[in-house]
Amino acid sequence: YNNEFKHRNYSTQDFIHTWFDLINISFDKLDLTRSIINPDFEKHPIWIGDPNKANELRDLRKTPFSQNE
Repeated sequence: YNNEFKHRNYSTQDFIHTWFDLINISFDKLDLTRSIINPDFEKHPIWIGDPNKANELRDLRKTPFSQNE
């Protein structure tokens, strides 16, 4: 695969989409925009925080960690 992919931001929650893309198997909810090796890859939010407190979640892409955290 092309070296251009190594700089893509990626969340391990999307691993299943990359894995099935690699082994060329499809399933109903396969989303190739979430496969890091696919030309159709799109940036998706990388949510961090407590999933039980949706108003406290933040997108790591928009608000990266600071050195004070």
